Amino acid sequence: TNDGEYQTLTMSPVSGSIFGGTQVVLETEHGLWTDDGTRDLACTFGPSGTIVSATRKGTRAVCVTVPSQVGPAVVTLGLIDRTSGTLLGNVAYTYYSPMLLTSFEPTFGTVLGGTRMVFRGANFQNSSSSLSCIFGGAVYVEAKFRSTSMVECVTPPSLNKGARNVTVALTYNNQSMHTVRRELFQYTPIPIAAEIYPSLGPMQGGTVVTISGSYFDTRGHATCMFDDSQHTKTSANVINSTHMQCKTPTDMTAARALAVHPSFNGADHVDGKLLFNVYPDPMLDNIAPTEGAAGSQIALSGIGLDIPDAVYTCRFGSNSNTYVVNHGVYLQNERIVQCVVPDIHVTENFAPTKVDVSLNGGNDYTDSDVTFQYRRNVLFVSFSPTMGSEIGATAVQISGAYFYNTATIGCTFGKQKTTFATYINDTNIECVSPPAPPGTVKLSLTINGNEYYDAKEAPLSFPYHVRP
Repeated sequence: TNDGEYQTLTMSPVSGSIFGGTQVVLETEHGLWTDDGTRDLACTFGPSGTIVSATRKGTRAVCVTVPSQVGPAVVTLGLIDRTSGTLLGNVAYTYYSPMLLTSFEPTFGTVLGGTRMVFRGANFQNSSSSLSCIFGGAVYVEAKFRSTSMVECVTPPSLNKGARNVTVALTYNNQSMHTVRRELFQYTPIPIAAEIYPSLGPMQGGTVVTISGSYFDTRGHATCMFDDSQHTKTSANVINSTHMQCKTPTDMTAARALAVHPSFNGADHVDGKLLFNVYPDPMLDNIAPTEGAAGSQIALSGIGLDIPDAVYTCRFGSNSNTYVVNHGVYLQNERIVQCVVPDIHVTENFAPTKVDVSLNGGNDYTDSDVTFQYRRNVLFVSFSPTMGSEIGATAVQISGAYFYNTATIGCTFGKQKTTFATYINDTNIECVSPPAPPGTVKLSLTINGNEYYDAKEAPLSFPYHVRP
């Protein structure tokens, strides 16, 4: 062989399947051998020296690779002039096992592009600079080799063509196209996240939030990402095209506002203005009164109850089967949450009922030891004697039903409240009248210091007469 015309060859692509069929393009550094159109050019492959004819394309020569005789390997590809027996140059060519592409995810993303796709399979190689993903058979983007079973690509935008389905292929050499059978990538409209409810919750986390908007997709692995120090993601349930739900991270370490970014395919996160305000875990430590009938007004106090934009609810019940919820109101000056005791249809055995409060509309409650003792509605029937002296000290016997003994039992005579009240039994209480000027006043009874009851039978008032 005459090597006097030997030159450095360049080739593209530099690798292909062991089954051959890859079209390679060769050219020399100076292109001298292309000046003579009479040359009979051919390519030789590997130690076996298999020869295939080359065709000319301008200053280049084109050959189609033969199947490998030794499996995956690096072989020498030579370019010869068969007329003169001249070796014009050679270059290394890599045979690799055929790529097997089994899946890619996600299978959809927005028309904005930028979706990070993961391709999975086998026999992926990290030896080619032309490793690419092809979208719609026309748009090539660079692929990133991660392992022999995983490659990543980022989708190009589709703003001009809008929402549509496109084919997706993976190639090493811009010739062999590998696809997942019958699998397409769908460009979707840009989702909009408009509102989040509730917009606040405790640091303990686990609050179920509902996000509303438009163009939500129900097919993917939906998540919510919270902009805390860990960028925590929680799984989400997409209910329909306008609503989804997810939970806040557990055991958060700071009370602050967190941006919330939904994702519908596990890769793209919706940018918006959703904020979730985290507040310190509240605690209840007191209730007043501690007992009474349905309809009683109670005051709850504790720690961490004063939260901006809070929506207060009170929950009554000892287990999930007896929970009853009423709206509450926070009284700033008194630092209490006030609510009305509901009727939970308790039986004759009045057990203490657990009471808790929520600051975010009933989504999260305290877990307190505060209880309320349900009682029957007190029945004040009559009193005797029906009048007394202006100097007071008249022992008035109150008759009725469902009385119970507390430290707050008392009677009011007009605007005066006496502390001289004694529980006799569940049908009798004795009150001692205070001094008052002559005249007629209203007589009322209280058991818990909060609710007051009037007599059901005449007389309904208590006359004071002049001292004899």
